[in-house]
Amino acid sequence: MKSRRYGKVRRLQLAMKSCRCALILLALAAWAPVAAGQDAPAATSVLDNCQAIAKDDARLDLIAKLCDFAFKYRHQLPDFIVQQRTTSEGMSKTVMTAQVTYQKGLENYSQVTVDGRPASASSFLSNPPNSIQFSSTGEFGPALMDLFKIPGATEFKFSRIASLQNQPVAVYEFRVPQKKNIFWTFLLTDGRSYAPEFTGELWLRPQTGEPLREQMMPVNLPANWDITSAKTVIDYSRVEVGDAGTFILPVKSETTLCNLGMYGMGACTTNVTVFHGYRKFGITTRIVNGPEVQ
Repeated sequence: MKSRRYGKVRRLQLAMKSCRCALILLALAAWAPVAAGQDAPAATSVLDNCQAIAKDDARLDLIAKLCDFAFKYRHQLPDFIVQQRTTSEGMSKTVMTAQVTYQKGLENYSQVTVDGRPASASSFLSNPPNSIQFSSTGEFGPALMDLFKIPGATEFKFSRIASLQNQPVAVYEFRVPQKKNIFWTFLLTDGRSYAPEFTGELWLRPQTGEPLREQMMPVNLPANWDITSAKTVIDYSRVEVGDAGTFILPVKSETTLCNLGMYGMGACTTNVTVFHGYRKFGITTRIVNGPEVQ
């Protein structure tokens, strides 16, 4: 079983072989796990920063509520197990499955298969097979929390009222300027790195600010990079996790990445990850009476 502990540095890292049909590792880091007995990470200063978001624009009140939600999110999640299925389609199609165990801020990957064949969890995370152009982790909170990491770094703007999952939603646009982006970085194995400007949308539940969808994409990428575009969409929903209760959790993540491709003709790969079968994680013990030992 492979464990991944998220530290205090948060970024979206892409590691790529230098060829144009490159392998890419897509990973979001998150807040460090909160030890038992500690307060939630939403301290008074954090709450003040969240409330300040709507100080000059009352329409951003839902963003302030989302900020509060994001900082409490991982602290309030129970330990759980979920099945993950990723379908990668580009020049070929590959299906990867894994069991993810979330326990005390750690995500553990086990029972990994690629096209039905067992695979190493450690190699999947650090060096996915060539049939998978890129892989991603970090859907359980980082994508939301990073938007509020530095007060004022993300620019929010109300966009419109729309419909999602047969219910009205408030849609907000956001932008993180390049000079303020310290957590989403393109990192190539030849040593080059680039933290781009990026934009996106948040689809929030009215009144509560709970997330239903988050969309992110880099803009103004350098002309001398093989990567021409990228887009990630994460869908959230209320999910029952056994007798632990109902929680807002990711149910689907879709990422499309395009590069120049062979001969500069252009090529795109899309990974669709579905999370299903959430259940509470717990260890139980049973004492069995046996014959006395003489």
